[in-house]
Amino acid sequence: MNTTSVISSEIEFRVRYCETDQMGIVHHPNYLIWFENGRIDLLNKCGINYSEMEKNNEYFPVVSCAVKYINPARFDDLLVVKTVFVKSTESRICFGGWIYTPENVASEKAPLAKLYSEHAYAEEDFTALKVPENILTTVQNNIYEKRFFSKRKKPPGI
Repeated sequence: MNTTSVISSEIEFRVRYCETDQMGIVHHPNYLIWFENGRIDLLNKCGINYSEMEKNNEYFPVVSCAVKYINPARFDDLLVVKTVFVKSTESRICFGGWIYTPENVASEKAPLAKLYSEHAYAEEDFTALKVPENILTTVQNNIYEKRFFSKRKKPPGI
């Protein structure tokens, strides 16, 4: 599949003062929060409503995640989190994402950070479930095919 035709999420936001540390740069856990917003938006764009899933006792708990911090973001920076599907199996879905400045989103150059997360499909008590066929098909039809991390530095699960 051509990477330009897959569904992705791009959310633009401004770094808030409360998201920075004493050195004036974004405190590292905030990248995961921004990435979570991107994952939920990506699911919504694919017609997968996470709130409805939860009402049906279906969840995507995080199995593993990794962040590569490349350049710092600072208070009041305008940023974009771009989120894509990078892998799926009958029981897991993996997401990838980047934090960019708006001028670098289209070219996919100079990300400030790269993010990856692997999610199981489970009930609230963590009983493993198979990903429903309609969700699995949607994800598989929208896999971002460019290598997400270099071969040497693969996060867990890829």
